[in-house]
Amino acid sequence: MQRRVFPLQILGLQPVDLSTARCRWIGHAEDGLSYYLKRCSDGERVPAAEYICTEMAAAVNLAVPPAHVALLDGGEQVFASREEGGLLNEHEWLTNIMLASHPPPSLAGHLSAWLAFDLFVHNTDRRIGNFCMRQTPASTSLLGIDFSEAWHVSAWPLPNNIGKCNTTETRDMLRPRFPLDRSRFDRVLDRIAALPDNWLPETLSHVPVRWLGDTFREYMTKWWRDDRRARIDRIRQDHANDR
Repeated sequence: MQRRVFPLQILGLQPVDLSTARCRWIGHAEDGLSYYLKRCSDGERVPAAEYICTEMAAAVNLAVPPAHVALLDGGEQVFASREEGGLLNEHEWLTNIMLASHPPPSLAGHLSAWLAFDLFVHNTDRRIGNFCMRQTPASTSLLGIDFSEAWHVSAWPLPNNIGKCNTTETRDMLRPRFPLDRSRFDRVLDRIAALPDNWLPETLSHVPVRWLGDTFREYMTKWWRDDRRARIDRIRQDHANDR
């Protein structure tokens, strides 16, 4: 994901009700596009988690909406995720995957890749509504959104076990129709392991100080260097019998 040299300027705000406390505003930006905004007032750790996880997903070739550090009038820096067009709504999503006699064959791979990523970043809130699906006659793509319950939001260092949560319940619901695609699951974990040790500190250098203090930056940098591969090994072992 290409980073901007300067923060994206938000020219106007529009309140939005997404049935979540984590996103209350859409911003209309200087580039003529609209963005979903996450602010520190939505949870002081949320913007940093959103930025880090979105950058990481893009780095391992998972589809995410383009996102930026954005600037409101008055100088507040916020996380901004671009509003995407041409997407199925949640009802259409469910119809396509749960009721269709022949769901898109590529979905098992997409879902398996996202499961691996969500387990790694300890995303406890992967619901159907936190996927965006774009479908054409030729292909189906699945974009992941919303990491406001991931990474360091609930705990640091990351807990070993994700426990019962929206992510595991969604997996249980989808498993009968979409068995785990082991190659796609492992490929995402392999790509996370292959990211260089300086990937995270480089990414953190673009995170505003207001979002993440020095102490957390040091904790994360050390954990990324010393412990992330052990976490990946545990995920593989814990899901060795997933089908």
